[in-house]
Amino acid sequence: MDSTKDKKIFDKGMDIEGVLNNPQLLRLKCAMVLYELERALGDFVRGEVRSIDDISEKSIAMIRERELGKKGEFDDNCPEKIIAATYIDEIFHIAENSAKGRPEEKILPSSRNFLMPWTYLAFEML
Repeated sequence: MDSTKDKKIFDKGMDIEGVLNNPQLLRLKCAMVLYELERALGDFVRGEVRSIDDISEKSIAMIRERELGKKGEFDDNCPEKIIAATYIDEIFHIAENSAKGRPEEKILPSSRNFLMPWTYLAFEML
């Protein structure tokens, strides 16, 4: 096996060292991964949350406070708008609460515990 060829996993033939030595490209790749993670969690939660009652009041209160500070208004009666306004840690908590009694209930906390330190590191790079 040609290890140089195997490392060329990124577009335009750039190998892993090329990405690691290019901070702008590394930030872009991290942002893409984080975006997809948030999107997938959001899709899961949208499929599980049927009403505002499916989201904890504590989560709603934190999101409401932040959004009111940013925009001066926020519709906290719409689950879709609450989900869209979440940060990644919040969407993990909502997903965990939504998965109660299902197979995902066991997977989501360990996924959050594994991924959150990496997301914080990636945010520092962005």
